[in-house]
Amino acid sequence: MPPYPDALQTILSHVQPLPTERVPLELALGRALASDAVSRALLPAVDNSAMDGYAVRSDDLKSASESKPVVLKIVERITAGDSPQSTLSAGQAARIMTGGALPPGADAVVMQEDVEVQGSSALFRESVDAGEYIRRAGEDIRPGDVAVRAGQALGASELALMASIGETHASVHRRPRVAILATGDELVDFGSNAPGKLVDSNSLALALRLRELGCDVTALGVARDEPAAIQARFEAAAGADVIVSSAGVSVGDKDFVKPVLKALGATLHIERVAIRPGKPLVFATRPGQLFFGLPGNPVSSRVTFEVFVRPALRALMGLTKPISTVPAVLSADFKKVAELTFFTRVRLERDGAKLLAVPMPKQGSNYLTSLVGADGLAILPAGVGQLAAGTPVDVMLL
Repeated sequence: MPPYPDALQTILSHVQPLPTERVPLELALGRALASDAVSRALLPAVDNSAMDGYAVRSDDLKSASESKPVVLKIVERITAGDSPQSTLSAGQAARIMTGGALPPGADAVVMQEDVEVQGSSALFRESVDAGEYIRRAGEDIRPGDVAVRAGQALGASELALMASIGETHASVHRRPRVAILATGDELVDFGSNAPGKLVDSNSLALALRLRELGCDVTALGVARDEPAAIQARFEAAAGADVIVSSAGVSVGDKDFVKPVLKALGATLHIERVAIRPGKPLVFATRPGQLFFGLPGNPVSSRVTFEVFVRPALRALMGLTKPISTVPAVLSADFKKVAELTFFTRVRLERDGAKLLAVPMPKQGSNYLTSLVGADGLAILPAGVGQLAAGTPVDVMLL
């Protein structure tokens, strides 16, 4: 029964990023960039104004004061996107809008609030330093600079930057194709009301979470607790990159997932993990396919998904940034099994400079309410049985 870090390393050692494809930027949201996006352009493209105001030659305003304002002639009006039509000579200024290209000869911009306009002339009562309120060409990014690095998740900011440097498409890793299956004679689809049966909430939770993470999902339904039924569902998912099942992975009389996987020629790498909740976890591989057998208890299913399946999916997608954790302190004493790593559902509360990890009231693996309103999983490491209030912990954000 490997400890949590070893189990995760075993899983990740069998994961390689999926092949790449080029897609339009508007379809790349949330995908991982497969190769660096290198700029071929200056951003901004030209020296331009950071303010609505007046482009000037700073030498013309050296003597400007309240008592002796300097008067310059307004020779042009420049808005963003315009090309300046003249070169500023001594005694001249240009009306300029934010983003407008700086005219030749100008080396500063004066805010319009500091200028008094009289007809076609402008009065300046203060000197100005060269470079004031000017955005220099290329100060954001230059040709050859890496705009977005490979492995970065493409959000709105990353895609906007790529568009700004002239890209129309992004090379990204293919979305993982994930098939999900629930097993159990006791299960019915949600919405059903059969006496003595249990609603298959695991499949719904897994499907929604997988879509949230950017996967293409196929639901295989519920398989009865019969080896032939389970095997048929697995065989139907031959085209999936990942199969995620729930239940049937422990040592009960109706736990058939492991023998079925062996019959299909899969290699089992993990059969249990030293964690709570979620000890009965199966990880197996066969060529081109990963298999995760999650426990049937709803909280165990969700926790093992977050702790083991989500990192594997991120690796398949080519994402290099680790799952976010935040440092916090336990709000109360917590007793645990020393040999196991606990993933305790918590909500986060601010207490002055401290971030408190407040355990949800019910921590049993059957209590779905422990996930409602939870902000994350406090990682309580193996090797300690009692943690006092105030103990520092890392919280994996959900």
